[in-house]
Amino acid sequence: MASKRRNMFHKNKTQETTEKGRISDVTTANAGIYRCSARTTSGYLEDDYILNVQGYTPLADDSEAIETKRASVGQTAILNCNTDLERPVSYSWSKRDAPLPEHSSSYFETLTIPNVTLADAGMYICTASNGEVRMDIPTILTVTGSIPFFAQAPKSYIALPQLLNAYLVFNIELIIKPEHRDGLILYNGQQSDGAGDFVSFGLRDGVPEFRFDVGSGPAIISSDEPLQMGVWHHIKLKRDRRDGYMWVNEVGPYTGSSSGRYQGLDLNQPLYVGSVPDFSKIHTLAGFDTGFVGCVSKVKVDEEDDFSQRKSLEWVGVTTCETCPEGAGNPCSNNGVCQEAVNTAGYVCICPRGFSGVNCTQAGEPCFPGACGSGHCNMSPPSSSVHCECPLGKAGPRCEHDVHITTPMFTNNAYIAYPTPRSGDDRMMLTMKVNAADDSDGLLLYSSQTTAGQGDFVSLAIKDRRFEFKFDPGTGPITLTSNREVIPGEWVTVIADRDARMATLSVGSDVVQMTLTPSQRQGLNLRTPLYMGGHDRSVSLNSAVRIDKGFEGCISQIDVYGMSLDLLRSAVNASNVGECQSSHSDPCLSAPCHNGGSCVPPKRPGHSGTNCEIETDQCEEIAPCENGGTCIPQSRGYLCHCPLGFAGEDCEQTVEISYDVSLSGNGYVELDKELLPHTEVDALETIEMDFTSSSPDGLLFWHGQPLRHDSSREPDYFAIAIVDGEVEVSYELGSGPGHVRVPHRIDDGKRHHLKVTREGSDATVTIDSTHQESAHSSGVLTQLNAKGNIYIGGTPNNDIMTDGRYQHSFTGCIHRLRIQDSGDIEFGNLALSSTNALSCTNKPRSNDITDNYEDDDDGDENGDEEYTYEGNIDPGRQPIVN
Repeated sequence: MASKRRNMFHKNKTQETTEKGRISDVTTANAGIYRCSARTTSGYLEDDYILNVQGYTPLADDSEAIETKRASVGQTAILNCNTDLERPVSYSWSKRDAPLPEHSSSYFETLTIPNVTLADAGMYICTASNGEVRMDIPTILTVTGSIPFFAQAPKSYIALPQLLNAYLVFNIELIIKPEHRDGLILYNGQQSDGAGDFVSFGLRDGVPEFRFDVGSGPAIISSDEPLQMGVWHHIKLKRDRRDGYMWVNEVGPYTGSSSGRYQGLDLNQPLYVGSVPDFSKIHTLAGFDTGFVGCVSKVKVDEEDDFSQRKSLEWVGVTTCETCPEGAGNPCSNNGVCQEAVNTAGYVCICPRGFSGVNCTQAGEPCFPGACGSGHCNMSPPSSSVHCECPLGKAGPRCEHDVHITTPMFTNNAYIAYPTPRSGDDRMMLTMKVNAADDSDGLLLYSSQTTAGQGDFVSLAIKDRRFEFKFDPGTGPITLTSNREVIPGEWVTVIADRDARMATLSVGSDVVQMTLTPSQRQGLNLRTPLYMGGHDRSVSLNSAVRIDKGFEGCISQIDVYGMSLDLLRSAVNASNVGECQSSHSDPCLSAPCHNGGSCVPPKRPGHSGTNCEIETDQCEEIAPCENGGTCIPQSRGYLCHCPLGFAGEDCEQTVEISYDVSLSGNGYVELDKELLPHTEVDALETIEMDFTSSSPDGLLFWHGQPLRHDSSREPDYFAIAIVDGEVEVSYELGSGPGHVRVPHRIDDGKRHHLKVTREGSDATVTIDSTHQESAHSSGVLTQLNAKGNIYIGGTPNNDIMTDGRYQHSFTGCIHRLRIQDSGDIEFGNLALSSTNALSCTNKPRSNDITDNYEDDDDGDENGDEEYTYEGNIDPGRQPIVN
């Protein structure tokens, strides 16, 4: 007997015999998994077969569509599984590409979802079986009423709680579809009569305008051109003290600053969306006197999305935005169902089996069974590309490679999940040994009461370059932040501890403590797994965590309640975890040995002799550098300098470099000198770049003479560098130097805009449009005679080429570079050469992942059953101690 697991057989003729199942007139709708069931004298046997259908076969207009149920936000949705199977029948429910909602319940053939939200929309599968026949019956649930429309007839607005934690900084993200060219979209003020500080955003003659006033005059930030009406637009607003930034459809930032010496923003009134109750009671400099007409699908403040009716204070005159037109206007093809969504299209399509893509126009499903091997397949909109989540021990774009893991490495939201920590205890202690690849924000540990991000939680993270321990026992989040900053590449022990009276965060020798009030001493009610390094994307983080990306780096050990877990055997789930590269270079760096044990790294190439006493040249011995890399002998091995497009310890990885470039203090990019020809005396020359760095010293730009090892070179040069955390410009035109330094630190890990101009002997340098200094070179010569090429981030030999002026190459990211009228320079196409240059946005890709070590199975057994934490305890390890 043959049956189809994913759907019922379609109307085209299906023939079944004792050993064959035949489908005539195959279409893409027939694609899926088929099961052959046979009853023999040896028992009942089953086997599955995958049918992939190639080619595009559009569904006929009269083809049978999947049953669709509709519910408004807050209503109860009831889904029924209708079959004609002979009873008794068993039923089970699932949701395609996601777990069932936590608040749902099933009773025989009925699934009930109370108080539906936008996240509940999707395709639900009822699996019905009577022992002889099994079928999967899909039902699509669409949810409406989640996106508000502001008609201003006569007034429409939503009142939300005031902006919290916005005194010094805030980030706001919006998605809007305007229908009129003028109108206030956001407003938050300090006083009910309009006096005091405020922040506002809206459209003025179609142009986005962002304003705020911290007490001494408003900052006014506008984009270059008006928005198109009737189209969705993505807006980002950021304020950092007196400085404001705005991005419109990923273009920007547009910048501006408020005047005066005040930096703090005091806000006490509600945050209004769409309009305000009375324009006569808002600040006179807010800039708007009419409300916004159109749709607003998203208002996200920092990492918290407050835009839901449950959290709002008041809805006045607001209706529903119609993003899914009926009939011919339906954007979803092939019987796909349109669902309103919070994105720049305003909708998503729920596609039937056999079709995929943004509008269900792509025949076949990228996430077919086996697409990711033993991993889990996800489709990434809008391109519908496949993203694979690989289990432990697997890696590669399709989880096709084996990887031996001893010390886990986390990148791109990789994670390991462990059993849920015990609940209700007023004591919790979490200890880790971590090595951060950078100091960016990232989640280290997380467990919560619900997968929806509500209720109690505990988290350990890196936030704003410091370690942050948070927990909420139901009385509000408690936060402890380390004094010590994260040091990339350094192993450090982090301990997060709370007991009946005290909360403690220890980072190495740095200790921060907080005395808890009686209400804060309650036990945590935790139900999700304990996620390390990141989290399952089906789990929403509690908004108080204020982080939405995973940790970048390595973790060598974790203790829960003082018991050291086996990092791999204790795992209940994992995604895209790799092997720590630092453990390959020296596995003893993480200090894995306890109780006075000495760590001895395995013998490596580079030494010979009975006692490894003879040092050999590994560059000659093994020629390790691939893809044209240059091998540099080192005292403990070798170092590969990788050419453009390659990266990795042996230059074995490929990397796509486009308009940005990342450098680590040992590289550079060479550009053609014709970008800055210096052919006209006293002509205005302009160099602009956006960059981010945390290093106090580094060469950003050098244009001088070709590399020569003698002293006969001409003295002319032009340089831009970071010196002691400040931007310095120096130059020599042949008759005396020019030099200027801007007294404003930029080694803060934040993005900065730099503009340098030179006209003859005069130069001006401007940082972030707010800090400007000028220089003048002595003498009568005004033309720069630089015969060498331009170098970005460093040179092949800083000591020789800069005559010892600049010893340090740049460490950080150059987000974009413009020289004269070049426009944004595409490094990947224009670079003449480069060394050790990566992309800030594109990660290196490896074509081969190999094991560097033999599998060392020490035969450790699971932990004793008397432990209250249900994980595999490694008896060979002891709790981490400083």
